[in-house]
Amino acid sequence: MRIRLEYQGQIVGEVWSEADMQTAIIMLAEEGITARPLLIDWQAHCISKLNSVAEEQRQKYLPAPGQALTYMEKEKQARAYAAAGYTGPVPPLVQAEVDAGLAPDARAAADAIIAAADRARTALTAIEAERRKGVAAIRAATDQAGVDAALQAAIQRIQAL
Repeated sequence: MRIRLEYQGQIVGEVWSEADMQTAIIMLAEEGITARPLLIDWQAHCISKLNSVAEEQRQKYLPAPGQALTYMEKEKQARAYAAAGYTGPVPPLVQAEVDAGLAPDARAAADAIIAAADRARTALTAIEAERRKGVAAIRAATDQAGVDAALQAAIQRIQAL
């Protein structure tokens, strides 16, 4: 992501990473130029970092894409079985839990599947809520220090989930 550096309202450099930005700021300082990242670029860079942290946290609750489809179908079958009063034929993915020894019977398997899906959905919702709050705080910040503080606070909240 591009980060432009400014000094007294003028663009004095352009870098593509935070590490390069730090190096450029030091080099410019040696020439007597106190450069800083252009606020809008720094905000975009920090929002990108926040999105990456949120995605890492989401991955704790999301399986690989192929397995995700299986989990969605498993949840659908479990909810349908529960809605039918745990009567009728046991859905195959619910029965697979029983056959694997993960639950003593179909009712317990369906309840466990539903509970796991609900926990994951709750966690994913909380992660997204904190990510959105963080993005809003970063955009509302009026200087680099404020952006940095908003980013760190949002990261801490997300990682605590």
